[in-house]
Amino acid sequence: MEHYVVTILKRRGMTLTQIGKKWGYSKASMSKALRVPHQAIETILAKETGLSLDELFPGRYIDGFPVYLKKEHDGE
Repeated sequence: MEHYVVTILKRRGMTLTQIGKKWGYSKASMSKALRVPHQAIETILAKETGLSLDELFPGRYIDGFPVYLKKEHDGE
């Protein structure tokens, strides 16, 4: 998934560093969000690319809802 998002950003002439600076996140935080769910950064990346969360992070979101939160909630 990490390479997928970076490729989309490159095609749009953007980098994680640029987006991070614009929104007040470090490059390390932006990169980590590609490996570990971080809803705020994922939402920013979706806005910046013009894609839905489902399209950008298909394994993490279904219909805009974070799957990883649903799993935690269902386990209670």
